[in-house]
Amino acid sequence: MVGITMNRYILIAYNSVYSSVYRPMYIWLQLFLVWVVSFSLLIPPVLGVWGQMGLDEMTFSCTILPDESGRSPKKVLFLVGFLIPCIVIIISYTCIYWTVRRQRMRLRNHAGLQSGGSNGNREREDSRLTTMMLTIFCCFLLCFLPLMLVNVFDNEVDYPAIHVLASVMCWASGVINPFIYAASNRNYRVAYKKLFRKLFFWSDYVSPMPSKSVPASRISKDASMQIQKDNNREADPSCVIDIEAKAKDAVIQL
Repeated sequence: MVGITMNRYILIAYNSVYSSVYRPMYIWLQLFLVWVVSFSLLIPPVLGVWGQMGLDEMTFSCTILPDESGRSPKKVLFLVGFLIPCIVIIISYTCIYWTVRRQRMRLRNHAGLQSGGSNGNREREDSRLTTMMLTIFCCFLLCFLPLMLVNVFDNEVDYPAIHVLASVMCWASGVINPFIYAASNRNYRVAYKKLFRKLFFWSDYVSPMPSKSVPASRISKDASMQIQKDNNREADPSCVIDIEAKAKDAVIQL
């Protein structure tokens, strides 16, 4: 989530350098660093230097356990893993909101749009942007805050059921985020539709090869008749007006 937030912030606040920062090679490098840093934090307990990895029978999970000396980096990892992303998300989305708002006001003043309708549209857009950001942040808190709290304040696992519930909520973040982005951004919805069409073969593809049951002469004749009909429709002013009306309706719906 931090990587996505930084991506959105650079795209909006520093659009001129976005294409140079997010090249394919740099994107792969960023993904590699994310995985390396995440696994590097687990090296001390894996090696037994600071805590150890094992099965916690109380919560039915493989997690970080205290070592023979009673030391465990679990609290530190949860605090760092929650507080740093939380701070980054708050700062980034706040900057995004004010950057978008400032650019809209600058554009409105430059164009001289002082009508009530423009102000109403701007307020609706600002409200929509604010709602989306609050939804993302609240879902982040709802998913990760309980797990951080129970691991910091209930280190002895006196309430194992709460630990299990908090873990399930944390894992649910991977399911919730795609729905949030799809509901708040049209580009995500279009991308999902394209993906599902490829997965489930929902495309409206028509083979250019003629069917064996239909003679080629019949197809050629039907095609010529269709072209003639289209030419006649183009010459008809009423058809042109009808097409323009439908195009306007499509633009309004988009």
